[in-house]
Amino acid sequence: MIFGETSLDDALGALLAHTVRAGPLTLRKGHVLGEKDIEDLRAAGVIHVTAARLEAGDLAENEAASRISQALQFSGAYAGPASTGRVNVHAQAPGLFIVNADLINAINAVDSSVTIATLKPFERVKQGQMVATIKIIPLAVTGTVMNAIADLGAASSAFHVQGFKGARIGLVQTTLPLLKTTVMDKTRRVTEARILANHGMLTAELRPDHAEEPLSAAIRTLHETNDIVLIFGASAAADAGDTMPPAIIAAGGTVHHIGMPV
Repeated sequence: MIFGETSLDDALGALLAHTVRAGPLTLRKGHVLGEKDIEDLRAAGVIHVTAARLEAGDLAENEAASRISQALQFSGAYAGPASTGRVNVHAQAPGLFIVNADLINAINAVDSSVTIATLKPFERVKQGQMVATIKIIPLAVTGTVMNAIADLGAASSAFHVQGFKGARIGLVQTTLPLLKTTVMDKTRRVTEARILANHGMLTAELRPDHAEEPLSAAIRTLHETNDIVLIFGASAAADAGDTMPPAIIAAGGTVHHIGMPV
C-alpha cells in the first residue's frame, strides 16, 4: 500500500485516509475516489488529499475484515457486515463464551495491521451480544498477512458460544429446628430466579432433616429426574465427615473438594 499526500492527478481509485469536507462536499474516510469525486474536489479548491493506493495483493480494509471473519472457525455466533474496517461477531443465543486465547494471541501477533478482540473466557452472554470484533487498523492489508492469518484460522476453532441447554434442576434444603422457613423460602426464590436467568428449570424441592440418611435419600430421589441437584445445608460442613459430604457419597456421588477461597 502506498500512503501519503496525493495529488488529485494521481488520486483516481485511491482510498481517503481522512474525511474531507470542502464547502458542501463531504467524502468519508475510506471512500474510493472516482472521477466525479475528483472533479468535485477540484471545484471546491482542493488540490491534494491524504490517501492510500493499493498495490498488487493488497486488500482494502472492509474486504480484509470480511475475509478474516470467513477464515476464522467459530460456532454459536454470527458475523455482521464489514464497516470502516471492522466486523463484529454476535452471540446467536444466550450461553457461555469460550475462546481459544492462544489462537487469538497468535493472530494478533502476525502483524499490527490486524487485531481481534474478544470477551473474557466463560463470560455469560445474551442473545445478540457482541462477543468479538475484528478490526483492520490501516486502510489495507497485504496478501502475505492475510494468508498467514488464514492458515492460523484453519488450524482450530477460535471461539464459540455454548448455549444454555435448559437443564432440569432439583433443590435440596436440609432443616434444623432453629432454621426459619422464611429463610428457606427466600433461598428457593433467589435460586429459582438464577436458574431461570440461565434458561434452566427448577423441577422440585425437598427439605429433609439435616442428617446423612434423609439427605442421601433426597439426593437419590431428585437425581433420577434431574440433570443437577443443588444442596443447601442448614449447617455448613465443618469436616469431610460432617453430614453433607458423606450423604453425597452415599447417594453415589464423589466429593472432589470441600471449601473455596472466596
